[in-house]
Amino acid sequence: MNSILRKCLALLSSAVCFYAKGLPRVLYFMTIGVFLTPLRTYDFWVKVSHWTERDRISPVLRSLPLAEIFPLEGDVLLQGPFYRLVPNANYPFLDLATLATASKFVKPRRIFEFGTYVGRSAKVLLQNAGSAAELITCDLPQCEHPESIVIGGEVKSGPEASRITFLSGNSKTLDLSEWYGSCQLVLRSLSKIDIVDGHGGMSWPESRSSSS
Repeated sequence: MNSILRKCLALLSSAVCFYAKGLPRVLYFMTIGVFLTPLRTYDFWVKVSHWTERDRISPVLRSLPLAEIFPLEGDVLLQGPFYRLVPNANYPFLDLATLATASKFVKPRRIFEFGTYVGRSAKVLLQNAGSAAELITCDLPQCEHPESIVIGGEVKSGPEASRITFLSGNSKTLDLSEWYGSCQLVLRSLSKIDIVDGHGGMSWPESRSSSS
């Protein structure tokens, strides 16, 4: 009886210690952390969402294993300064691997990307699309971004730079007709990839979509 009581007390003590350490952190990130340390708060909730959602199958979105969506043979390439912390560009490694897998599977001749930012996703897409692929990417002008952010900074000095066309401006007002019907893969956000089969190219907005 005494041994059972001791075990129960030990479990209770562990639970109290766990909540005593974890609860203040959760409360911080739910309240003042949003204003005092927004980047840390964002990273915290990204990790929480991945813990709770990674293995959950959605009955609505029909979540499928990546290998089932893109039955690819061989490895993908992820080579770059992805360890470097950049505000709003710290993509989970699994997301970058998804982009790489989609690009290598589709083998697009031309890619269009909405949102260049530092060029992290552009680098991953071109590294896996094949040496003949080109990428057109657009983003708001440099003056509308923080001074610490260089638009396309991670690809402008790399081997992929010669295959990239950089557009500056608001995608809602830019004339993109030059590339209508010629793109096989379009990245609208890290969670939304448009893929076109065959040789029909891309025709916005009638494209078929595949969520990554």
